[in-house]
Amino acid sequence: MDKTIIKSNNDEREYRIITLQNNLQCLLIHDKEADKSAASLSVKVGFHQDPTDRPGLAHFLEHMLFLGTEKYPHQDEYANYIAENAGMRNAFTDSFETNYFFECSNQAFYGALDRFSKFFICPLFTESCSEREINAVNSEHEKNILQDIWRQMQLFRSTSKEGHIYNRFGTGTKDTLGQPTIRKDLLDFHEKYYSANIMKAVIYGKESLDTLESWAKEYFNPIKNSNVVIPKVTDIPFEPEQLGTFWNVFPVKDKDTLDFTWIMEDFDPYYKNNPIKYISHLLGHEGPNSLLSYLMDEGLATALSSSYHPEREIFSVVTVVVDLTKKGLENYKHVCSIVFAYIKMIKEKGPEKRIFDELKKTLQFQFDFKDKEKPMGYTYTLATKMHFYPSEDLLRTSYLMEDYDPVLIQRALDSLRIDNMRLYLISKSVEKQCNLVEKWYSQKYSCEKFTPEFIQLLQNPQIKPSKTGKILDIPPPNEFIPDNFDLFAKDFESLPKYPEKIYESEIMTSFFKQDNIFKKPKASVLVKAYCNDLGFGHESKTFSSLAFWLKLFDEALREILYQAQMARLIVNVNLDESSLNGIKFHIVGFNDSIDKICIDIFNKFKEFNPSTMEEDFKNFKQKSLEEKKNFNSNPPYLQAIHLTNFFFHCGTGTLILPELSYELIEKLTFDDILSFHKSFFNTMRFESFFIGNLTKEKAIDTAKHIETILGSARPGNKVLSKENIPELRFFKLDSSTTWFYERVIPVSETGEKESNSSIICYYQLEQTSPKKELLIQVLCNYIKSPCFNVLRTEEQLGYIVHSSNYTYRDVLGLIILIQSNVKASHFLSQRISNFLEKTKEKINEISDEEFNKHVESVRSSITEKDLSIVQEGERYWKEIRTHKYIWNRKEIQLQKLNTLTKEDLKGLFNQVFFDDCKKLEIHVVSQTHIEENQKIRGERLAIEKKLQAVYSPDELVRKLPLYPDFQSHLFEDYNFDQES
Repeated sequence: MDKTIIKSNNDEREYRIITLQNNLQCLLIHDKEADKSAASLSVKVGFHQDPTDRPGLAHFLEHMLFLGTEKYPHQDEYANYIAENAGMRNAFTDSFETNYFFECSNQAFYGALDRFSKFFICPLFTESCSEREINAVNSEHEKNILQDIWRQMQLFRSTSKEGHIYNRFGTGTKDTLGQPTIRKDLLDFHEKYYSANIMKAVIYGKESLDTLESWAKEYFNPIKNSNVVIPKVTDIPFEPEQLGTFWNVFPVKDKDTLDFTWIMEDFDPYYKNNPIKYISHLLGHEGPNSLLSYLMDEGLATALSSSYHPEREIFSVVTVVVDLTKKGLENYKHVCSIVFAYIKMIKEKGPEKRIFDELKKTLQFQFDFKDKEKPMGYTYTLATKMHFYPSEDLLRTSYLMEDYDPVLIQRALDSLRIDNMRLYLISKSVEKQCNLVEKWYSQKYSCEKFTPEFIQLLQNPQIKPSKTGKILDIPPPNEFIPDNFDLFAKDFESLPKYPEKIYESEIMTSFFKQDNIFKKPKASVLVKAYCNDLGFGHESKTFSSLAFWLKLFDEALREILYQAQMARLIVNVNLDESSLNGIKFHIVGFNDSIDKICIDIFNKFKEFNPSTMEEDFKNFKQKSLEEKKNFNSNPPYLQAIHLTNFFFHCGTGTLILPELSYELIEKLTFDDILSFHKSFFNTMRFESFFIGNLTKEKAIDTAKHIETILGSARPGNKVLSKENIPELRFFKLDSSTTWFYERVIPVSETGEKESNSSIICYYQLEQTSPKKELLIQVLCNYIKSPCFNVLRTEEQLGYIVHSSNYTYRDVLGLIILIQSNVKASHFLSQRISNFLEKTKEKINEISDEEFNKHVESVRSSITEKDLSIVQEGERYWKEIRTHKYIWNRKEIQLQKLNTLTKEDLKGLFNQVFFDDCKKLEIHVVSQTHIEENQKIRGERLAIEKKLQAVYSPDELVRKLPLYPDFQSHLFEDYNFDQES
């Protein structure tokens, strides 16, 4: 093991850094407990190195690299191999690097490295694939055109210094890449930059470090070393006239935000002391004395965030983003003065060692007891860091606040100036002021230098006391920072393997598992409160009222919860999104901190009274209406996913389509919330689960205490019997019938049309049986890679193509999703059907070897270990909230997996897609595809006799029966080992 690499206390992995003969540096990670192996290779070249007349060339190269090598010429070889071996693969092109990565089952790792390494040794860059991948790049760009985050990032780049490498557009389009010389340009770029000396690799596996080293040498030594030198650019890409500027920006989505962006010197060389982390921590704080608390108290904002990041080796950026209320929008200059009043205060007070020490302490214990990462994400993150940080700090760069340096902190604080700032007002209200248009995304904006009057306002901010006396000051000491990291268990081997019921009363059922796996001073407490007051679980108005009530409760506790969050103690109180029939409390973190907050949260819940929060309600309502209104501005594939969820929830009636939801919220009044508050939580029952570094006695005491608190939340509280828990039912699709729902995307307020359409085809099977639950996983694994390869790579239907199993409320199903900028959604449906017809021929000829590969891929996924107490807790919590209590589900699944045959797989394929096809299609239609869609829909209706249109979730429920409640076995012995 390379002893220079500093590990956290409980990291049992072994690390070694080697430099190969070709000067490629490689980090080797041996994990004897690894369920999956992974690798990443990062090339320190990105779109900053694009030729000025070929924007997107580095990104295009990333796409082309995957499409065959001299040893493995078939373009799908790598993708298929990874998919067949429980894997994932991807890549990204950034401004300064291109990063390629994958993960797969351990037994397939050697073969995967062979295929992966050849991309960097002998890629084919097949000319016949060029046009197709240019279309893929273009589709990727078009999916982002109407997304505000992409538009604003590019606006920042496009308005930097002309000629600077920062002033680039990195994605590429058909116009920038569709040139006669593009293949020569591609080969020249690859020849010039893809050199081993600017590559970093990470190899993560179960094998010994010596074995991994031998593999690294075998596969990566042949990569050519051209001794490339990337010129270092250190000049900040903004002229003085481009800073100290005010920008009006007209967004796609209806939102009102103020974005303060400071361009500073590159502080990344001081990563060990992290001065800009210190100032971002203060600016983004949400606890007592914070900037956000003051702004919210004045009714000017609903949220605030601060972030920082290095633009590698060039400059650093610190941002503050304020979500404005309508009052805040009207008085945005006053908001600016409050922000600068806070900055003036922290500058005058200067660096505070107590704040630095708190940050240092929390980061240190977070590092000491950090949870294990997923291999793929871990490898590509480390590969990036290897370009910039010394080996000893690679694992802890995100956790460092090493030495208190007040001079350096003050230098960072002094960088929060007016003359190096850009201020963006992003709002629909500024459209008339926007007289400029950005080149690549057609973003409307305007820019002007700060006026002398505005500069004077920021230099001498005058603010009055807030309406309730809140002040701007540094945060108080954090009482939630844990001190005791002792473990209660002494003999981990003797602890129970599974959760056990520790307490039951008329109103509370509690389960407990003491940690015997992670051996960390962490715990997770989960509590679910069931209620059927006001028709909860069935009434849309009650559902909406509860959502607002919970927002108000969260705001009432925001300051204390933020302090807890800074001590790595996360508290969430929200609607149980997995079932929508109860409220879920989740408190997770270091158990020493949990002791300090757990009971307090439930007391606050009991005592909460929203009667003084009318202004907060109005502001939350305005933001909620904006969110509903913005639904049509979401990417079409996300709209399709949300609409699918709306349909899936229609069995309870708790979620309705966006336009109806908008009307419901618009009519909601503060009096409705107060009335809801008086009538809700009168009839309740609870379930709780304690897992982690806790004792059974402590868990029982806490469960009883919670029961006492919540059981007396209302005078005359009644017990909710098990029989009266709201049912969770799901529609049962007709056999051999296809239902479809269409939604046309309106023209945006910017006047631009979304170019993409999307479709989700949902195929329903039946309520869960253990065997078919496993078979559908095997089936999804079987079709995943060919679905992507055929519909995206070969047919070029769109950038986003996805297939997966979709089990919902114990009803098995599968989805295929496409987002396309080239074809209408009904055409996409036809191509999906055509793909399945061809796949039917192939699956009927599936060999034993191929079948076994897919079975083993599913086995590998089932046997993956939990990486944290949270992950383990959520897995067992699912058993509790569905009242199944099958703690050994994985073991049973592995046994049943051995009984599957390829005849079972063929039978399921034919049942799901052909013989007993139960199908729901969700269409999201672009304005550009309306005419084509109408034509093809008419043709389909004439041919497909059982193609049925549906116009709302309610209509589907009226026409179809519902499956039994997925908790119907609550009152009987459920035996997972028996086939239903």
